[in-house]
Amino acid sequence: MRALMLVVVLTALGCSFVADSAPSRASHGASLTPVRANVLPFLSFAPFFIAEEEGFFAEEGIRLEMVPFRSGPDALPALINGQIDVLGGGASAGTFNAVAQGLPIALVADKGHLEPGDHVSAVLIRPELPRTTEIEDPSNLKGRRISLIFPGSLMHFAVHLLLHASDLTFDDVTTVRLGWSAVRDALHSGAVDVVLTVEPLVTQLTAGGHADVLHYYGEHYQYFAPTAQIAVMMYGPRLLIQNRDLGRRFMRAYLRGVRGYRQGKTQHNLDILERHTGLSKDILRACDWYRIHPDGTLDQESLAAFQAWLHQENLVPEPVDIIDLVDTEFTNWAVRSLAADQSRESDDPN
Repeated sequence: MRALMLVVVLTALGCSFVADSAPSRASHGASLTPVRANVLPFLSFAPFFIAEEEGFFAEEGIRLEMVPFRSGPDALPALINGQIDVLGGGASAGTFNAVAQGLPIALVADKGHLEPGDHVSAVLIRPELPRTTEIEDPSNLKGRRISLIFPGSLMHFAVHLLLHASDLTFDDVTTVRLGWSAVRDALHSGAVDVVLTVEPLVTQLTAGGHADVLHYYGEHYQYFAPTAQIAVMMYGPRLLIQNRDLGRRFMRAYLRGVRGYRQGKTQHNLDILERHTGLSKDILRACDWYRIHPDGTLDQESLAAFQAWLHQENLVPEPVDIIDLVDTEFTNWAVRSLAADQSRESDDPN
């Protein structure tokens, strides 16, 4: 881990960045400044798709370049060394360790959080296994094979919370490293018994008869609250340091996309998401959609709880102050700017 971190540090320090100069609003026909973001064809990236199709990024003088990475941890080195400017995904041990090393990244906005009653995240089991309605009952988990995407992830923490609620530890189960694309086959073959996952996989796997729901996180919020901040948006050195004005304008467009997304399963939103995710409208309607705050607020308490557990597991040797991890200036500016626009529109008699 130390060797890998040293390579990342040296790579980041070896990069140089050139400031962009762009107007606060794009005029008609003006050239657009490219911003590279890790965007995947997933439901959780819906605000990006909506903001792009509605022209919100273009109105800020930005050309969004969607750069796909398999996962957030895969994209983190690219964010640090400036290959991408924005990363959307779950925080991980690597995120906290990068900040502890003084690398130029920060969490800047909510990309998906858990609320009581949510069905967006669930614990699924093979249909052949017995079910229980009590999360404290360990009968369905002891001795089982549980999927784990990678150590140090939020899903790793969620497995710990699930086991802890059932008076179990990792010694009582077998964890299986498993990518999202392999979940269905692994359930069919019995390679895994229990899967912790999110929409749209929850709906796809249960509707297809491949899995049953053991627990929804939101229905047992008291146990899963420490994982409340499911996904975040991060900025790298270009938007965080070199050109903060560009970062502000990107945030303004993103939050406009969030507000469009929060209008729900309208025909317009369904059309956009079907095009960008490849999911059918039937699946999109059936899915529980991620909760995203309209002002981009992050749940700092759950981030602190996650880091404390990572430190306990020796995955984060040097914990950081959450104030050093989160930069709220971008969302604060965007919210004020959008409110000012709304006020001007309401005062305009035309």
